[in-house]
Amino acid sequence: MTKEWAWRASRIRLRAMKRLFIATALVSFFVIACGKDAKPLVDAAEAYEKDTCACKDADCLKKAADTYKAATDKLAGEKLTPSEEQAEKIGAASTKAAECATALTTKMATDAAAAAGAAVPTP
Repeated sequence: MTKEWAWRASRIRLRAMKRLFIATALVSFFVIACGKDAKPLVDAAEAYEKDTCACKDADCLKKAADTYKAATDKLAGEKLTPSEEQAEKIGAASTKAAECATALTTKMATDAAAAAGAAVPTP
């Protein structure tokens, strides 16, 4: 693995995680803007947080994101409206999941760069 490749790989992972965070934020926004009690959405967001924070590699992160997207897509037609407390829980869970995913991808990128002998980039 060359230094340049390690650097590019780390940047690609960070971009992917930024996109994941934006997608999570958008899903949360659309969820908040809809119809009846949103307990299933809170449960989905909290499960996503738990799954994401338990991940040790990129494949696990992708699986957690895909599972969350499938759950929210399934609930999208139900016009759920979260209470203020539920909206806060959904937002907190999404933020924590994004923090966990960012921390993991940063660690993976740093490890890859260090293994290639490249200077470790600072985010």
